[in-house]
Amino acid sequence: MAKTYRITIEYTTMVPEEYGPDWWDWPDLLDLDIAHGEFVVLAAYFAITLAYSLVLKRKMMIDVVTLAVLYAIRIIGGGVAIAVPISEWLLAFSLFIFTSLALIKRHSELGLRLQAGLGDPTNRNYRLDDLPVIAALAAASGYCAVIIFALYLSSDTVRSLYRHPEMLWLACPLLVYWISRVLLLSHRRLLIDDPVVFAMKDKVSIAVGALMASAASTAWRARNPLATRLSARCRETSAFSNSAL
Repeated sequence: MAKTYRITIEYTTMVPEEYGPDWWDWPDLLDLDIAHGEFVVLAAYFAITLAYSLVLKRKMMIDVVTLAVLYAIRIIGGGVAIAVPISEWLLAFSLFIFTSLALIKRHSELGLRLQAGLGDPTNRNYRLDDLPVIAALAAASGYCAVIIFALYLSSDTVRSLYRHPEMLWLACPLLVYWISRVLLLSHRRLLIDDPVVFAMKDKVSIAVGALMASAASTAWRARNPLATRLSARCRETSAFSNSAL
């Protein structure tokens, strides 16, 4: 039997008076049963997040790498939660693409400070003179992610998982276009939000995402071991949730 942990979270909910006492009706204690693997992932995520908030976010480049690692841990946690193994390809791609996005965010922050006539930030170990280097690093990291994705498409794994794997190659130029566009917008001081938040609101980014999803849907092979296992796991989770309700 898999080892599990019971975690009790005590918290206080702050609600504005105008909403009334019954607006947010939650207990003060929340009990969670967490499997061993999930507990390890959560503990690692909590420890790294705490270290980032206290120290690492003020360290040059360490902050960027830490953010990429935290995003990768989220992916690992999702795989552990649904009992689906996470491939090395996905982890490598995630580390590079999230490093690129974190660097673009830093580039945008510094660019906006430069445009506003402000000096070097005091809460980050970056200088306004670092803008060209950060832009180069962001582009290099983003394009490395595309290269990793292209190498994955050339592997035997893809041929066994997808009916039309050649359709996935459409994602490569789309990724190159999107990364380049976001970086250019940051250079022009037009990127105000976090790149991820920007992508959720930008019409061009949404269109690029829709094209990539369409290509993946076309390429997906309906009957393969991974799809069958994931579908069965989702049905099992849904049935458990319905019975619990």
